[in-house]
Amino acid sequence: MRIMVASFSIGLMTAALIMGGVFMLEDQENSSEGEQKNKLDGESAQSYLEERDYEVIDPDEVSTLKEKNEQLHKKITQLKETMESMQESNEEEESSAGGSSNTNTDSSVTQYTLTISSGMTPNDIARELEQQDIIQDGDEFSKFLESNDYSRIIQLGTYEVASNLEYSEIAQRITGN
Repeated sequence: MRIMVASFSIGLMTAALIMGGVFMLEDQENSSEGEQKNKLDGESAQSYLEERDYEVIDPDEVSTLKEKNEQLHKKITQLKETMESMQESNEEEESSAGGSSNTNTDSSVTQYTLTISSGMTPNDIARELEQQDIIQDGDEFSKFLESNDYSRIIQLGTYEVASNLEYSEIAQRITGN
């Protein structure tokens, strides 16, 4: 019986060695086939991507595009700074011009008491303000009231208006906003 167990164990060991050898050889064959497959995939990747309407660019093109992008960002920043400085200078010019004209034209500001009665339309109001030299263009003011939905909420009453007020300020007064 001892001989039988020894023979059986030798048979198991032999079978294990054979299976291990086959496994190792097969694994090496599969890895070399896998590398070839990967090479084929790498080589055909460009055509695969182009078939699906992707653009394929090389690393040199990427670096060139990055440089151009940085240059464009610098130009945008410069243009923003230029625009801001221009706006600041325009605001300074307007404030200095506005300040001097306010001192000179304070006496020429026209004050008027506008009375809005039942049945008056925005055109009627605009025409009256134009006749009293509160606004320069009645049609433009009427369009302003319509386009900004002020014409729907005009309130009956008496309002103090002046020629130095903006359209929006007059509209806020006559609508109670």
